[in-house]
Amino acid sequence: MANAKHQETAADRERYWLLVRALDDRGLRMVDVAHRCRVGLSMVSQVVSGFKRSRKVEIALAKIAGVPHAELWPKKEAHETHEKTRKAGVGA
Repeated sequence: MANAKHQETAADRERYWLLVRALDDRGLRMVDVAHRCRVGLSMVSQVVSGFKRSRKVEIALAKIAGVPHAELWPKKEAHETHEKTRKAGVGA
């Protein structure tokens, strides 16, 4: 059953396959990332699939893929920047 809140996009599919290929190219599995990040395998799987967010898993995956975090998850970076400036009272 699909997550009702998550609408898969072409970017999600592209990111998924990029990460799967990067792991495979390095002889790694999602469980290896889970051990590195000290999280469960299901968390890594859900982050790779785009259903959940975990900054430490995203950063580990971005390093493995050799791609900047902001390039793999651009919406999160934009949202975090907005939240930081909003909380700081910038632009208010």
